[in-house]
Amino acid sequence: MASNVIDGTRPAKKNVSEQAMLHLLKTTLSCLLIIVIGGCGTTSSSQAEYKKSTTVPPLEVPPDLIGSTSIDEHKVMPDVSESTTFSNYSRTRSHGLSSQSSKVKVLPLSETVQIKHDGNIRWLLLQTEPAIFWPKVKQFWLKNGFTLKIENAAIGIMETEWSENRADIPQEGIRKYLGKALSMLYSAPTRDKFRVRLERGHIAGTTELYITHRGAEEVARGNNFTWQNRPSEPELEAEMLNRLMVFIGVEKEQAETLLAKTEKKEPTSRAHLIHKKEGQVDLMVQEDFARTWRRTGLALDHLGFTLEDRNRSSGLYLIRYIDPDKEKGFFARIFGGKKEKDNQVYRINLLDESSTTRIVVLNNQGKISSNKTAERILTLLHEQLK
Repeated sequence: MASNVIDGTRPAKKNVSEQAMLHLLKTTLSCLLIIVIGGCGTTSSSQAEYKKSTTVPPLEVPPDLIGSTSIDEHKVMPDVSESTTFSNYSRTRSHGLSSQSSKVKVLPLSETVQIKHDGNIRWLLLQTEPAIFWPKVKQFWLKNGFTLKIENAAIGIMETEWSENRADIPQEGIRKYLGKALSMLYSAPTRDKFRVRLERGHIAGTTELYITHRGAEEVARGNNFTWQNRPSEPELEAEMLNRLMVFIGVEKEQAETLLAKTEKKEPTSRAHLIHKKEGQVDLMVQEDFARTWRRTGLALDHLGFTLEDRNRSSGLYLIRYIDPDKEKGFFARIFGGKKEKDNQVYRINLLDESSTTRIVVLNNQGKISSNKTAERILTLLHEQLK
């Protein structure tokens, strides 16, 4: 006699089949989840990791720019055929290493690239003309995933667009395991941009190359988020100098060694503002013209001034300045808004006075300006040069 009632001590055949299918389905899903987690897992990195550009295709590195030499590492083993103490072993090993290093120059200086230091400032001295090196600098930025906003070969200025640093994205929770699969859903809270400035060196046929960094960060203000400036990071500038040297063929170990050298910043104030009659303000720098010219150029780059032109022999920097009091929603325009047209060109004049240098702001008629904007510009420079 057929019955549709399921006995409590003996499950029906139909339910056994359904349970088996459910168990198989769960097992299959678990295996797939393990595979996805294993394949999509990412590790955090302390170095800058910028999102690759999709608007400009990366260029291939010319074969002659890729270094092919290698450095052999030599380990000195002391004679330990007889019994010895650890202290004797350490002294013997140190003596062996010092004598070996005096015979072999492991990391000789590059003949084409040198690192120059001035306090905490570092730049490259290249044994080539700026026009020859210009295309290589452009290739470097495109290869590292940046797009270029400014390419002014006439004055040797190249500037990148704002880029997000993917290393800033928190590696927590599900983001830790599904970072690659869901990367498009996450945005880093910081943005970076870099400016390269090439100048002719004091020796004919050489080029000085400077890299400066500017940063922005997203902060909460009430219920909204807004972008604001964050301090420049010397570590990022050094990182880009290191990458550039490796890109043009310098061994990675040699580049890191050259950049590792630092000089202590002078603790005393080297610049001060002088307020004169009729509102005129001068910036006095207790340094010679050559050093003040270099540091002023870097200060203008860090401040984000648009450089229109420069003339070292006349001591002139021509900049385009936007008054921050008139500038509302600056970063909102940077990240997709309208450009500011209400700005003016100012002339920053460096006057050589032997062991000191006086900096003033000139108007369009070439006379010293005494308005509030001139005072504001010199105040900003003072913060960078003091």
